[in-house]
Amino acid sequence: MLVPSRISLFGILCSLLSSEKRPATLEDVVDVLDEDHWRRLIRLADESYVLPALYPALLFHDVLERVDVEVKEYLALVHELTAERNRLILLQTVAVVRLLNGFGIEPLPLKGCASLLMGEYGAKGERILTDIDILVSEADIDKAIAVLQDSGYRYYKTPNRSDLDLSYRHHALPLVADGEPVSVELHIRPTPLRERGTLLDAEMAWSAAMRTNRHGCTFWIPSLEFRMLHAFYHSQIGDKWAWIQSAPLRSLMDFQRLASNGGERVDWEAMWGLVQKYRLERPYSLYVDTCRKYFGLTVPDYAFKKGLLLKYDTLWRDGIQRYPLVAKIRYLYAYALKSLYRQFSLLQARKDYGDLPVIRLIYYRMCKGLSFSLYARKVRDMGSIFRSL
Repeated sequence: MLVPSRISLFGILCSLLSSEKRPATLEDVVDVLDEDHWRRLIRLADESYVLPALYPALLFHDVLERVDVEVKEYLALVHELTAERNRLILLQTVAVVRLLNGFGIEPLPLKGCASLLMGEYGAKGERILTDIDILVSEADIDKAIAVLQDSGYRYYKTPNRSDLDLSYRHHALPLVADGEPVSVELHIRPTPLRERGTLLDAEMAWSAAMRTNRHGCTFWIPSLEFRMLHAFYHSQIGDKWAWIQSAPLRSLMDFQRLASNGGERVDWEAMWGLVQKYRLERPYSLYVDTCRKYFGLTVPDYAFKKGLLLKYDTLWRDGIQRYPLVAKIRYLYAYALKSLYRQFSLLQARKDYGDLPVIRLIYYRMCKGLSFSLYARKVRDMGSIFRSL
């Protein structure tokens, strides 16, 4: 009998979303799922931004006929709506790239935008996209912004001086246009700056990229290894998921799809060397090991440290399953760490106030960042998070 826990549903969802064929395992599992299980599974998929991928996943694993009619129709509708939205985003992306091409700029699409342009997902409505991420050279960034602004795009908010200073930012303020489905983020770096240096920089992105002509426009596609490392780095380091020893499901799905599509072309040894150089073995090993355990991804033993984080991973999973309070505490722990980072990181202060002398940055942070009202608001926010979990 299937235990209706969040961990077991997470494992089922990963098995369904995996591009590795495992129908023998899934047939019995799908047969056991009742109405309550499907409701919780759909809610988990929705929270993880992978709900549109469920319908093609059930088709791929030949278990769609074992699903209730109402569930099947709902998943089909969600997938159909997402496919139409992605079609509009693709048209917007192609239009943006063509605009840039017209002024001699050949951009490099990142993350889901690259997958959409290359048609890498089997079904067009399989992945949710929230914006268009495009990398341009630092020399072309002002021209690229001006080109889009002349074509009807505008900043999503009124920018202040620090918003326009890209010295410590990795992308310009998002640009929006009336009638377009998503915003456009023009990057000069793939990832935010860090005090210890970043795993991925613009030079690495461009050096191994391949020039491509598709959809009547010209752009560059990053190397397979860069895209896999970007999927890891963006969620685990950029979005701080590694702080709570977890990973977003959409990011794991992207990593697994890229690795499976690459097959033997993936240079796992080079990726592991870069990870070691920047001392990210722990979060990377947990990330890759999660893909291996839940998605069935085949990873060479030399590509990560297999036993490095297993005891921590098991502790968190067992604690969350048995004691819901542990789950709430770990989210508050991550929120507190992020708040402290924002208050005392000089790099973050430069992002907030611009490239100013250190003494002035500390003064601004002490006067504006350490006020009683701000911390009262943070305590209230933490209470809201605790009650909502």
